Parts: sequence; C-alpha cells; structure tokens
Amino acid sequence: MDAGSYQVRYKVTKQGYKDYISKPVAFTINKANVTINVADEYVYVGETEVNIDTDYSLECADNIKNIVEAIDFDIVAPSYDPTTDLAGQTYNLNITTTESLRNLDVVVNKGTLYVTDKGIVVLNGAEMTGYSNIIDALNNAQTDTKMVLSTDVQNKIEIDESFYSLTAKDISVDLNGHTLDLLGGKTIEVSNAELSFTDGNLSYNGFSKGNKAAFKALANAEIRLNDVDYATDGSALDAQGDGATIKVYDSNVAGGCFCVTTNASTPIDGEVIISLKNSSFVARGWDFDETDVENTTDYDNCPILINIPGNITIENCVITGDRQAVVIRGGNAIIKNSEINFTGKYVVDEDQYLTQTWSDGNEVVKAGVVVGDRSESYDYPASLVLENTTVVAQTEGDIAIYVRQDGKIDETNGVEYTATLTITAGTITDEIINSNATLIKDGVPVVAQETAE
Repeated sequence: MDAGSYQVRYKVTKQGYKDYISKPVAFTINKANVTINVADEYVYVGETEVNIDTDYSLECADNIKNIVEAIDFDIVAPSYDPTTDLAGQTYNLNITTTESLRNLDVVVNKGTLYVTDKGIVVLNGAEMTGYSNIIDALNNAQTDTKMVLSTDVQNKIEIDESFYSLTAKDISVDLNGHTLDLLGGKTIEVSNAELSFTDGNLSYNGFSKGNKAAFKALANAEIRLNDVDYATDGSALDAQGDGATIKVYDSNVAGGCFCVTTNASTPIDGEVIISLKNSSFVARGWDFDETDVENTTDYDNCPILINIPGNITIENCVITGDRQAVVIRGGNAIIKNSEINFTGKYVVDEDQYLTQTWSDGNEVVKAGVVVGDRSESYDYPASLVLENTTVVAQTEGDIAIYVRQDGKIDETNGVEYTATLTITAGTITDEIINSNATLIKDGVPVVAQETAE
C-alpha cells in the first residue's frame, strides 16, 4: 500500500439481526525518511576515459534498512570531456528518481565532481586547489585539511634539512585507490598534529639505512594508516615523544629494519600509544634497497620494536621478522589473535647476547619475541601478554620467546624493574627461555632459568 491518507469501515452482520455499519475511521501511512549521501569524485584532466562510479551512503530507520538497501540508486553524472574541460571546474553529482522512491521521503546530499590537472587535490572548506608535490600541498594546507589523489603521484622530496616538519596541522590524505610514491630519504615529522592516509598505496624510499624513520610522530602527534599498502626502505613508522600515537588498521606495512618502532634517544615523561589491528607487518633489513631486493635483503630486522614506556595493542595481525619479530624492551603490550613468524634467517654467533650485555635497538638476543632488557639503558619495566597468538620459530634450534629481567633498580622507589610475559592459549613453536623474569603460561608460572654470567 502506498503512502497517503485512507478511510476504513467495518460491517457487522448476524443472521436475524440488522446489519450495523460503523462510521469511517481515517488513517495515514507516512513516507519513510531516507537520507542519501552521494560521495565526491575526482577526475584528472588528460584521462581519455572517465568511469564515474560514485559511492553513496544511506541513513534510514533500521526496520526499513533492508528494503532501502535493495534499491539501486543510479548516480546522475555530468556530461564531462576530460580532454577539453578546464581544471578547477566542479559539477554536482545527484541520483536518479525511480519508481522505487515514491513511498520514501528522500533527502539527497549531493556529491561533487572535482576536475583537476594536478595529482593532489587540497580541500580547504569549499575551496579546491591542485598541487603536483606533496610538500607544496602540506606547506599550503590549513589547520584542518583533506587531501585527495586524483591520479598516481610520484614525488622526490627535495628539502635542505634532513627532515620535514608538519606542525599544528591535521591532515587527512585520501589516496583514493591511487599510489603516492615518494623518494628522497627525508623523515617527515609530525608534531602536535595528525597525519592520516587511507585507501590506496604509499611508498617512500631512498633512505641511507633501514633504521632511518620515514614518518615520525613526535609529542602529541598521531599518524594513522587505514586500508593502505605501505612500503619503505626506511623505518616505516616511528613514535618519539609524550603522547605520540601510531595507529594502523586494515593495512600492510613493509619496512626496512623496522615497521613500527620507538626511539629511546629522547627521554619522555609520559607514554607512547601504539594500536595495530587487522594488518600485516614485514621488515627486510638494515641495508635494504627497494631497487635491488635480491642483493640487499640482509635480514637484520625486527618489525615491531618498542623500547620506551607505552601502551601497545596488537590484534588480528601477522608479523614476520628475520632477526626478531617483536621486541618489548619497555612499556605494556598485549597481542591478541595474531600470528608471529620468526624466520631466523639473520646469522649471529650461537650465543650472541645470551651472555653479553645488550646494545641499543634490536641488538639483543636473536628470538621470535623478546621481552625485557640486559643493558645499562632502558630503565623501565616491560610486560607482554600473548592471548590466543601463535609464535613460530621456523628454523630448527632457534628461540621462539626470550624474556629477561636484569636486576636493575628504580632509584625513585627502590623496586626492581620487572619483565613479565603472560601467555594464554595460542601455540608456541619452539623454545621458551625465562631468564630471571616472570613468565606465566596458561595460568602456570614457569620457573626462571639463570642464563647470565
């Protein structure tokens, strides 16, 4: 029955009695409210074929959602010739009116088709500006800016300094299914700001060593990846400073020496925040060169390295490393429903760091997962919870997990810095070594072995 106003009567009949007919009763069927949000589209001038397949989202009551979602709304695209139309033009994107909409009270929030001759579209409010270079776009961005790629973009980062500083600006970069390919080996530092990348491919190469940070979050800054394939021959994502935050969701990250790491060179009073979900992480090496993979993959790597206080949450991830896969030298970490693969391809002396003082970074015991410390630095507790997580040492004789507490005392309270590992469910293949630390496996304490000399 269509929406509108109706009347209804009822009649009562009984044999031997008079029929009784009621007075009419009026009722109304109201149209259901539906809001259709048409997504924006970006077209690069010079493309000879344009296929506008704009998305839209629906807002409606739950009881009619299945009905409304079954309706095929066609986008009304403008007549656009990419070979003749000028950059900077915009067009409305609407929907067709169909018979299926007659019983719906529809509000359409139109989308916009942006035409540009630059690969990077910067939107400051309603204003659109095109740029060919990401640094130019960042320099001219306002406090809260959205950037969208209209095509694949390749840039060389050419600046005098060893790093580029993004300060007090919140920038979201929608890769829009395209690739942003950066070259230059200059760290992009984010301070008191947010930088996010979504929906596409990101690469950044040209770093002299695999431990050089590609993107670094400093104090009160956040770097986010969502639905991104990201590769670099440097350290992919670095957190350094109070409140520095790294978030990676539904993405794949391939780094040089590290994928996600921290830096203990600058003391902090607070903590860093690391959140990784539904993603994969693989590191290639200290001297890795994307242009010569076969000859430069030296296997000196550790995809996840945390060596300062912080809160680290890893869920539904796959982590693959060659010297180590996960190292927690400080902070509180929890890894849930994940897979940790340790290949052991990096070659070390048989007892390296089992009886020696550890150095910085991942210069520690060769093992799949390492928790704790054995050095004169890194003066803070470290803890890791492995929940329903698989740890596999793929090379026979390699250590799957090594946890170490070295007896250092916190001078502020006289208490020893602790190293704690808790394992719940999951599978561990091969050896687990507990060196003077606290190890609890499936609720049962594991006796510590003294391996120090």
